[in-house]
Amino acid sequence: MGGLNEGERASQTARGFLMNALKNLDSQDPELVKQKMREFFETASARVQDTVKNGGTTATAVKFIKTNVGARVIVGHVGDSRAYLVSANERKITQVTKDDSILENSDLPAERKREIVQKLERAVAPSDIETPEEYRYWSQRNRVTQWLGKEGGISPQVYDIPVKEGDIVLLTTDGVHDNLSSREVGQVSVVTNNEVALVNWITQKANWRATGEEFDEALSQKPLYER
Repeated sequence: MGGLNEGERASQTARGFLMNALKNLDSQDPELVKQKMREFFETASARVQDTVKNGGTTATAVKFIKTNVGARVIVGHVGDSRAYLVSANERKITQVTKDDSILENSDLPAERKREIVQKLERAVAPSDIETPEEYRYWSQRNRVTQWLGKEGGISPQVYDIPVKEGDIVLLTTDGVHDNLSSREVGQVSVVTNNEVALVNWITQKANWRATGEEFDEALSQKPLYER
């Protein structure tokens, strides 16, 4: 996380613990898995505090489970990383998590929040911002209100979503969604079920948008996989 100490070390600490804890969780009970997800995030936050002084990291993690009514994904989340669900049947992308951001935690009406979020997703430079209110949230878009390692504890978000065969759960950092809109990610996500190709395309496109690195325009003009 920008502005905090040893972000890479904090991220490795949290990732290592969460991956191991979720891997060893055998339960298929949604309520128990949700409870454990909250506990795992709280423990990961404490470990970051103990390991990296004044450090912090965002995190989004998932656990797939099977119930007697179908498959589900339990999502744990703190910060401004994101989880998206790419629906195979409806051919659309939906943001599952809510950013722990200044905007999302403001007192604005929900409709106004959605309107500003949509405008900020399309904005590339300050000149794209129309009002002082929108500029204030655009300039604070990378400030998070909670993170793993935060003193005083955290309140992890936990989601329980049904999934079907062919659906894709996509996890991104702000390096992706600061540079690509949900619409852009969705346009390529709904034409592929090749996860590796999808991730490579998103990563390359985000790097190109952020840094001007070379981008394979031929790849951007053709489907990665025809359904």
